[in-house]
Amino acid sequence: MVAYFDTHALIAERALARATGVARTRLARSAFSFLHLPLIVGVVMLALGLKKVLGYVGGADGHTAADHLHGPPLWELFGGTALYLVAHAAISWRCARTVKVQRLVLGAVLVAITPLMALVSALAAEEHEEPAEGSHRLA
Repeated sequence: MVAYFDTHALIAERALARATGVARTRLARSAFSFLHLPLIVGVVMLALGLKKVLGYVGGADGHTAADHLHGPPLWELFGGTALYLVAHAAISWRCARTVKVQRLVLGAVLVAITPLMALVSALAAEEHEEPAEGSHRLA
């Protein structure tokens, strides 16, 4: 979020100030309406994913350490962040014609590793499961 308010807002503001007439209207419509929608959706998705993660960590909502993060909450967490980054890069392209390669690459990486994170979460949950009665775990 710091990147948005630190540099992005200034770049967008300057681009809007330089544009005139119909070009200014089109820039405002596309950058500040159409492209901000996925940016906001990404922030909301991330918030929902974080809420679920905090529920797992804090034991709220009946979750235990044996539960693992999977399905929609996992995609909200990683996909929401990826959507935010890609929308941020799209707004930068629309306003200043600059390609934010690092944001695009990180967004793609987040989407690509999401299934792996489900596996990691499941393996971590197995580590926390109580052994069945009569069975012994090796230390």
